[in-house]
Amino acid sequence: MHYHFRVHDDSDGLWAECVELKGCFSCNDTSKGQTTIDVLKANCEEALECYLYTDEKDEKRQIPMPNTVLDKKSDLLQIQVEPKTTFSLLMRYYRTQAKLTQAKAAKLLGMKNLYSYQRLERKANPTLSTMQKIKDVFPDIPLEQVFN
Repeated sequence: MHYHFRVHDDSDGLWAECVELKGCFSCNDTSKGQTTIDVLKANCEEALECYLYTDEKDEKRQIPMPNTVLDKKSDLLQIQVEPKTTFSLLMRYYRTQAKLTQAKAAKLLGMKNLYSYQRLERKANPTLSTMQKIKDVFPDIPLEQVFN
């Protein structure tokens, strides 16, 4: 999974804003004289991970999925999301689309407690059997995006 950043060049150097996520942006560290696109890309990766981090107490926060139509635009940077973060985003997105609370999702997945489910929405590393249960409960969840 990746999000798209539009790059801007102004008198202070390069900076970029995420097209899909309002308020997610990054810039180069011009104090060190580094203004390369590679440095900007690394900074965008860090900004994106910080933006996507979710607190377990904030279960209602909605984060939009990337707009795949933008993949065809050559003027945008595609910034990859870490696999564990991608998995967490997908879990939260598909749970909220199904209008389930975390407690209801935990029950449907046969989990012992709420905390076990909350870990899935916070950079989890689920077992294959858990992933199979997830696919049974959320059949449309595109788990292949975790690795793309």
